Amino acid sequence: MKTKLLAILLAVALLFCSCTKNQEGAASSVENTANTAAKLELDNKIEGLITAAKFSGSAFVANKDTVLFDKAYGYSDLAQSKENTTQTAFLIASLTKQFTGAAIFQLEEAGKLSPEDTLDKYFPKYAYCKDITIADLLAMKAGFDDLDLTDMLTSDLSKAYAELSKLTPQQGEDFILEKGATRSKTFHYSNTSYYLLGRIIEKASGLSYNEYVKEKLLTPPGMNQTGFAGEVPTAEPITKDAFVIPSTGIYTLFYSAAALVSTTGDLNKWLDAYFGGKLFKSEYLERLNGYNYGWYNDGVWYHHDGVFSGVRANIMYDKSTGTKAILLANNDNLDSSGIYNLGRYISIAANSFAANSITEE
Repeated sequence: MKTKLLAILLAVALLFCSCTKNQEGAASSVENTANTAAKLELDNKIEGLITAAKFSGSAFVANKDTVLFDKAYGYSDLAQSKENTTQTAFLIASLTKQFTGAAIFQLEEAGKLSPEDTLDKYFPKYAYCKDITIADLLAMKAGFDDLDLTDMLTSDLSKAYAELSKLTPQQGEDFILEKGATRSKTFHYSNTSYYLLGRIIEKASGLSYNEYVKEKLLTPPGMNQTGFAGEVPTAEPITKDAFVIPSTGIYTLFYSAAALVSTTGDLNKWLDAYFGGKLFKSEYLERLNGYNYGWYNDGVWYHHDGVFSGVRANIMYDKSTGTKAILLANNDNLDSSGIYNLGRYISIAANSFAANSITEE
């Protein structure tokens, strides 16, 4: 009798387990179906935004370590019908500034400079520099105009671009400092300020800006597809502008303000290293308010744009959610606000998807 009773109890237990597993499986199937539908909706939304923008380039979106979108569009060489891929390198223009800001963080941590250093420490020839600090340059409140270094050469832009490779950072420094800081010390977007920061990095580190960035900022995160204009093959700019800056002249013209080349994949590594405390003290990130160290911070997104003729770039990062969006383009259908808005809309959509569909393990 006891044997029969045990057998019945065992059968009931097995039946209960089987029903529970079936219910769990059904619930999991429903959840997976919902997530698939939500992911398809996100893909369609991003595709729609990019198509409407007539975007030619590479688009990458992720939440923490989960890649949500990674596609390329258009041509890296229109004349040769060579298509862009997710591995194509693009000029990132002013996204370079955050690398310059990171170098300043590192040199401060190493005790080689302070953001409160006045510029006469590095440029003693110019008396007015005693009233300007490194912090002023970083926040673009130093009073420098956004100077065009081609004015050093000739007013004929086509000839000036052809001669750019002859310029040196020292000549750029002299040109800027001779012009002086004539504006009020309020925010004024200025490549000039970040050009001077590159010169300070060289003086404080004993390395060229090129060497410093490669050794201290690109190598640690494994950014093997990133380098400087003229050194790394890049997508050809597609533009209606009469003159395009040759890649061999971009480094000397924009230097530490806008001369880097990268891929969306490498910039994803950059975000992880930068905000993950792998390059400098994490506490330094508290200084990223308003505009500082090569970033805008609007209270939700850390972001920046980059704009040349035939070049558009945008990077967005939400530190609270881990959502990242990177857009690199080799056409200029969008202006600066347009590429920012495209990145913002994509980022908001990705944040919404992540909040509802991605669960922590």
